[in-house]
Amino acid sequence: MEMLGVTVATLDGDWPPDEWAMVLQDGAKPIVLKAGECVSYRQALPGYKQEGADKPLKVGETYGFAIRRTNSLAHWAEGLHLGVFCIEQQPGGPRRYLAYVQHEDGSGSYPPCGRYIGWKPAADGIVPPGYPATVGQPGG
Repeated sequence: MEMLGVTVATLDGDWPPDEWAMVLQDGAKPIVLKAGECVSYRQALPGYKQEGADKPLKVGETYGFAIRRTNSLAHWAEGLHLGVFCIEQQPGGPRRYLAYVQHEDGSGSYPPCGRYIGWKPAADGIVPPGYPATVGQPGG
């Protein structure tokens, strides 16, 4: 996949993000990511310009991660690879980056540090803070 840009930002943030983003510069050759290859947060990438404030990520916050492909001729959303995660840290322990998982039925598995992002919680998972009581409990 040819990468046009990559960003990590809070879900309710603006552009450019307070956290981090890299955007391909005009005339530069895009990086080609192969299956299993990664881009690290705050990584400098040749041919890309940093956007945003470059602030460190905070424990307890929920973030979105997106990679935009250069070669997508279809609808803009089909050119995105998206993920949502939060950061957890136990006293004296390392940080853990925990993913939200969306299921085929539209429900989602929320990590323990996660907040409600609009997905109905999976019946066998965590009901996140902020989940509206008027919607009803999962599995009910």
